[in-house]
Amino acid sequence: MKTGRVYITDIKMASGLSELVNMLYYAKWLHPDLFKDIDPRAVHKELLQKYFDMNIDGIFQVYPDGPVQAKAEEAAFSTTTDGNGTFAFAGLPEGRYTVTACKSVMGVYPYLGNATVQLKGDAEELEIRLKSSNEEELAKFKEAVPDLSNGKGTMKIKGTVYGPNRPGTEPASIPYEDAEVKLTEYSPL
Repeated sequence: MKTGRVYITDIKMASGLSELVNMLYYAKWLHPDLFKDIDPRAVHKELLQKYFDMNIDGIFQVYPDGPVQAKAEEAAFSTTTDGNGTFAFAGLPEGRYTVTACKSVMGVYPYLGNATVQLKGDAEELEIRLKSSNEEELAKFKEAVPDLSNGKGTMKIKGTVYGPNRPGTEPASIPYEDAEVKLTEYSPL
């Protein structure tokens, strides 16, 4: 048994397919000699393309030895909500920001929302409400990287992402865990 590494997988597919891909990754990790002819990433890519019409290029995986490093500028402008739907950005200069959140249901139904804030001090209670969106808006979200080349600051933006609850249940909107939140626009004041 190998020790010293932890592999966490979060594969966004329909139930049976995600288990299959997970098993391939674990089998390759535990018994590379037996599964040397199988490339789990290639199988994952084919399943994503065939069943979800998705491209694997934006999916980061740690396999087998090298840790994935996000680009420094992207890491500073992107985060994921916690179990309470909250997010935070720190070290920001004064300015006008658009903060956009995205959550995909089963990897194919995008929900997007945004809020704009003029940051002259810490913004503590920003709310973003998600609504059903489309692939074009999702593509804009994924490509957005604001230019903050005028330096670092000391201000923070904190908030919560809310989205629709299941139909017929109360409350009508709930905090969304694991929503991606990005600073998508910036302009100095």
